[in-house]
Amino acid sequence: SNKNGLSGSSFPDELFALTSLQSFHLDQEDILEAVIPPTIARLTNLQSFVWERNIASTLLPSELGLLTSLTRISISGGSLLGTIPSSFSNLSDLQYLHLEGYYLDGPIPTELANLTKLENLILFGDFTGEFPVDIIRNNPSLIEFSLNNPFRSAITGSLSDWMFETNTNWRAFQISGVNWGGSIPTSIGRLNHLRYLHFENTPLTGSIPTEIGRCRRLRGLTLIGDLDMEGTVPTEIVNLTKLEELT
Repeated sequence: SNKNGLSGSSFPDELFALTSLQSFHLDQEDILEAVIPPTIARLTNLQSFVWERNIASTLLPSELGLLTSLTRISISGGSLLGTIPSSFSNLSDLQYLHLEGYYLDGPIPTELANLTKLENLILFGDFTGEFPVDIIRNNPSLIEFSLNNPFRSAITGSLSDWMFETNTNWRAFQISGVNWGGSIPTSIGRLNHLRYLHFENTPLTGSIPTEIGRCRRLRGLTLIGDLDMEGTVPTEIVNLTKLEELT
């Protein structure tokens, strides 16, 4: 991780000969203008890859999918572009996946459903098509899910009871700016570990179920924007004694 303001347009090839490297981090203090090169595939022992707030436009190289020791990928910054490679499905030990970019687009690969150790899935981009729900259905380890699009993309989907019935370990569930229908299921009351629930600018219908009063660890509840919900806030919300933010 750079703390000294490195600059430049590329990495030396010799860097990718460091095959014992396990962690590769560029954080918000970096001003390096390099892109993620395909030669990243040489770092076969890499476990953590963090590339945040880099100013250069960069594609997601499919070669990242060859680094099967990876447990964490976090790539963000305004200039991330292209599509999510289906080769990411090879990362069977991946626990944390954060991809964020205004120009990240296309369909979300159905192959991500193979990542059965995934705990945190955070996606921000201009995605299209139908969200592959097997990503949630096949991953009982998921505790955080965030799907966000500032452009209100055409990606479709629907909230369903089974999302909160088959997995009761959710800590955070967020949908913003995407074309997801349905209503908040009554099974929300089963989520004893839920901390944050966020729905924004997505066409949900129905009302807030009274069962939300059972989410005693809830700290943040957000229901804003162009929602099609109706009714009033249930009185059971007074049971949420740890609630810090209600919008």
